Amino acid sequence: MPDGKEHLLTERPRPWRWSQPPAETQATAAETSLGRSIFRVWSFGEFMQLRSPLMFTSAAQAAIAAWDPLTDMLALQCIPPGMPNAMYSPYPIEFIDEGDQIRLRIEEWGAIRLIDMVVSEIPADAPGTPHGYSIGRWEDDSLIVETGRIDFPYMDDAGTPMSEQVRMRERFSLSEDGNRLDYENVITDPQTLTEPAIWNAAWVWVPSKQIMSFECDAQ
Repeated sequence: MPDGKEHLLTERPRPWRWSQPPAETQATAAETSLGRSIFRVWSFGEFMQLRSPLMFTSAAQAAIAAWDPLTDMLALQCIPPGMPNAMYSPYPIEFIDEGDQIRLRIEEWGAIRLIDMVVSEIPADAPGTPHGYSIGRWEDDSLIVETGRIDFPYMDDAGTPMSEQVRMRERFSLSEDGNRLDYENVITDPQTLTEPAIWNAAWVWVPSKQIMSFECDAQ
């Protein structure tokens, strides 16, 4: 910055270039009492990365070729993304335990996902929504989330189409020290993909980090 201060825009671990890093933020008593838990605010750690290139059907290839980012990208109109793109942002997220469901807050676009922890199958009569209907279960200390009934036209910001047959299986896994949350999302869509797409990312715990408000201006 002009005043000589250095600011990092994310929590990704990397060396400071021009100055000494600030003293580590101390955890509050309430945060310390959480112990090793997924239920807290998580800061961006690693960008979403594809494990292997997307393999498209011929119909999907044609749709991508016809997509114009200058007119078709919904973010330019301040239209929030649906799943899975709602998860693919360098902003904090927060898990809140509400008993029969888990509330997942996403800072970008002020998005909210609700994860049903009671039912074992996605209800056939669940209405289609941009975030779909999610059901969750625990495998040891990993949260497994299955999502279907997604009603949104794009899988990403590159015009990859998505059909109503898309299904997603997410895994959120805590590290041994509880300070890192690894993520995997396996996406299947027979109308768009010839084989499953697998995305990986990670979040890290930074004491006292909070979800902030998010605003979009299309002007």
